[in-house]
Amino acid sequence: MKKVIVFGAIVVACAVPILSAEQFGSKSVADTTYNSVSNIIYNNTDAEDQGDVVAKGSDIVVYENEVKLQSQLSQYSDDPKTEEEALQDIIEEKALYQKAEELGYKVDDSKLDEMVENIKEMYADPKTSNREVLEAILSKYENEEEYWAYLKDRYRITETIAAYEADLMKDYAKEEGIKKEVSPDDEKWQDYREEEVNKIQEDANVKIIEEK
Repeated sequence: MKKVIVFGAIVVACAVPILSAEQFGSKSVADTTYNSVSNIIYNNTDAEDQGDVVAKGSDIVVYENEVKLQSQLSQYSDDPKTEEEALQDIIEEKALYQKAEELGYKVDDSKLDEMVENIKEMYADPKTSNREVLEAILSKYENEEEYWAYLKDRYRITETIAAYEADLMKDYAKEEGIKKEVSPDDEKWQDYREEEVNKIQEDANVKIIEEK
């Protein structure tokens, strides 16, 4: 079976699907897309200046480049986001991550290193069908370790939140007397999660900074 790098795993939680040359009909179109995506990632992660602060809470800061990265990458997904929508997603993620850390959730570095190594191994394997997408990203960096460090940080955030949300789901199942595994698509669970997330965001007291 051919290995496929899931592009969503490369940028982690930016809602970008698998990108392969077959999807675009020709190699030239695929190469152009890979180049565009790699520019978006590099330009919004490597810059020392992350742009203006666009939202701020008690312990949360959201920068302009973070919003651009998420919004622009989402244009290559099945769920494109405006910058306003991307900003709300980032605020939610940061508030959840902050809450998870406060409650003691933590992902071992060894697990994060293993996740990054898995992507590296797939990239090194010439049989991986769409390794060009990662090749395009890494080509932008003078030192590719900068990208791997960025990826590890993204995994740290998403895996910490996932652990916290898994326990939230257990709490929901206990309250509802549900014995079987809860589906993420369960509407009552989604309502429960939304209520909890809203409380967390209120506690984080994040305010969007209006443009002057």
